[in-house]
Amino acid sequence: MNMKTKAVITQLLVRTCVAVSFIGSLAAAGCGSSNAAPKLVSIAVTPPSSSIAVGANQQFVATGTYSDKTTKDVSGTVTWTSATPSEAKISSSGLATGVAPGSTVISATQGTIMGSTTLTVTAATLVSIAVTPSMPSIAKGSTQQFTATGSYDDATTKDLTATVTWASA
Repeated sequence: MNMKTKAVITQLLVRTCVAVSFIGSLAAAGCGSSNAAPKLVSIAVTPPSSSIAVGANQQFVATGTYSDKTTKDVSGTVTWTSATPSEAKISSSGLATGVAPGSTVISATQGTIMGSTTLTVTAATLVSIAVTPSMPSIAKGSTQQFTATGSYDDATTKDLTATVTWASA
């Protein structure tokens, strides 16, 4: 074999080693020839630390972060739970409903990966009371039944007739 042929073979071997080394580095870094699907490494639940009134709803979203650093909405594939269902219940789609005043942890789980946030449920605040009928006209000696209806800041109403203090002026 002459010197020129040896030089060409040496160059080819060096290029082959560099290419194999580069491909090996890509595979070791999780790139290139590796066909493994990215694995879920964490779940973030949003919004963080929210507060709702009894009877109100809060939609939660679960965002998965994968081993390749990508993120994806996984809200429809996680299992949603409330640590205290007597304070807040949560649907399979991540919609929480306040049941009673208190605080609970809302969790989204897929396999062994879990993310969570805190939900505080508050009592609705009374905004106004409507008395009906508003302009009654009754004959002397007759009686009239009145109704008191409370309106709350969460857009709910409640019959307060039996719990208000009645007076006439």
